[in-house]
Amino acid sequence: RALPARSIWGRLGGGRRGPLRWPDMARVVFGVELYPGPIRAVIEEARLAEELGYQFVWFGDSHLIWREVWICLTAAALHTSHIRIGTGVTNLLTRHLTVTASAVVTLQELAGPRAILGLGAGDSPIRGLGRKPTALSELEAGIGKLRRLITGGSVELDGQRVELTYKKDLDLPAPPIIVAGSGPRILRLAGRAADGALISVGRAPEALEAALGWVAEGRAERASGARAFETICGLSCSISEDRAAAQGAVRGHVARLLRQPFPKRLDETAGQTVERVKGVYDYSRHMSSSSLQAEVIPLEMTSRFTLAGTPEECRAQLGEVVDLGVERIMITPFAPEKAERKDVIATFAREVMSAFA
Repeated sequence: RALPARSIWGRLGGGRRGPLRWPDMARVVFGVELYPGPIRAVIEEARLAEELGYQFVWFGDSHLIWREVWICLTAAALHTSHIRIGTGVTNLLTRHLTVTASAVVTLQELAGPRAILGLGAGDSPIRGLGRKPTALSELEAGIGKLRRLITGGSVELDGQRVELTYKKDLDLPAPPIIVAGSGPRILRLAGRAADGALISVGRAPEALEAALGWVAEGRAERASGARAFETICGLSCSISEDRAAAQGAVRGHVARLLRQPFPKRLDETAGQTVERVKGVYDYSRHMSSSSLQAEVIPLEMTSRFTLAGTPEECRAQLGEVVDLGVERIMITPFAPEKAERKDVIATFAREVMSAFA
């Protein structure tokens, strides 16, 4: 099946597949991030996203609360034909980097190639085990080792030289490594060492502008001739004619945003909310709209950080993000009461995405 001309990644290949080629880009390119629930629902949502024109779909990796990410990716690969698929995001602590390298190369072989390796320092899968995220120096070193492994090279680990022995037999380009984060150090690291950055600070202009600046600072340190770079803005999203229902659905994600390092000082009300969130945050209920941490988020605060409200309101909110120069958007859909996640995916495509593509 031919790829759509506006694919975010285009038709990738090498050797007999042809040279790497980037097509003309749409004004704004959209993707979707899913936190894996029942596997059959995940398959249906991935297929729907492809049919509606989303260019990539990522699956969250938090093994204690969501379904296994690599199985979800495999299922999505087998039931779609051209949408890009990736981890959103995995880490270097719960999964050994050699295992991750092998998994993403195998996914690339299966998907033809469409794989993306989304990587972070670790949040809920690490916190849920009572451990701390990866130190950024270790994360940067890990990116280098992963890149060497997925391009067919070898690395030294614990005094032993290792490689993916089968990679040399695969005529495939290496999957891009996209690093997710919200703070200055990790976003500079993404710009410097990765193939892209997923900015996770919400849509507040002052925070998003700061985050974009940190990525740009990191990119200025990149070696000449480095791979193409992707900057993606991640935004939670809920759409309903019932504004309060949409706002309530994203409160769990807002709590998560306020739990992590934030680019700009918040006002007094928001600062007090942050302290309440930190006092009750339960990683076994990570991102849940019915969690204690969600309940302390005032409804009126949600629109400051997310795309939440009526279709018209979401279009206006997204317009403010696009006005900052953002050209790649990944939504994380949250279903209002009495709706399903696929309804948000479809409504966003029909009522919001179509106005910007």
